[in-house]
Amino acid sequence: MKKTDWKELEDFMSYLKNNFNLETFIKFLDLKHNTKSSLIDNILLCCSKNKSDYKKLLKKKNWIPHDDDLITWLSDNFKEEKVISSFNHDELLYYSLTVYSSKVNKKYYVIANHHHTFDESRYNCLKNFKDKKLAINFAKNKMKEIKSLSA
Repeated sequence: MKKTDWKELEDFMSYLKNNFNLETFIKFLDLKHNTKSSLIDNILLCCSKNKSDYKKLLKKKNWIPHDDDLITWLSDNFKEEKVISSFNHDELLYYSLTVYSSKVNKKYYVIANHHHTFDESRYNCLKNFKDKKLAINFAKNKMKEIKSLSA
């Protein structure tokens, strides 16, 4: 990236952080059907002021890093509790499950980050819990399931 590109990226990420609507984002996380919903799209919706603003942000969707720190960077409401990850060298596939706690609604969210070297990353919420141990156990069991499928 050229120097001006880095500045544009920095401005874009600052815009997201400064316009992030936590209340709306938590509503997205709590939706039952949200395993097919991209958290990146939800983040863009939560940072946009209107439809045209959302369309502008959507054009820069690929600029957003799909890493396990994104949610905690956007809001100090979230705390990373546990990360379980796996990398399949043969398929060049990285998969992580992160359990986040939310101060606002006292829930625990299991967030999946699925990245294939030659494919678009997927970043979504699998499930939420009221109990931390249940969330961590769910993440551990899900990772065992994922590893058995790729073995």
